[in-house]
Amino acid sequence: MPLIAATLSCTGAVQGVGFRMLVVKMARQLGLTGWVRNEDDSTVAIFAVGRREQIEKLAGLLRGVNSTMGPKVSAVEITGGKEMEKSPFPTFDIGQ
Repeated sequence: MPLIAATLSCTGAVQGVGFRMLVVKMARQLGLTGWVRNEDDSTVAIFAVGRREQIEKLAGLLRGVNSTMGPKVSAVEITGGKEMEKSPFPTFDIGQ
């Protein structure tokens, strides 16, 4: 099954609440590679490479994040879906 590269944009209370580390943990557990970073517009951007099902699973998990003392995701938008033979990233991490 081919790999795809997709961008996810997360809105809500997602900056300054440990959300990026949560994304890293989830993405690594799903076997994805790529990165997560804060954006200037208060959203969090995720670039993920993996199988379509893995990326859709990550999006579903992120949509369920609603902590009383931490991150609260109001929406997750997936764009892209370019097929790739191999990921350019060795792991999933914060940055880029």
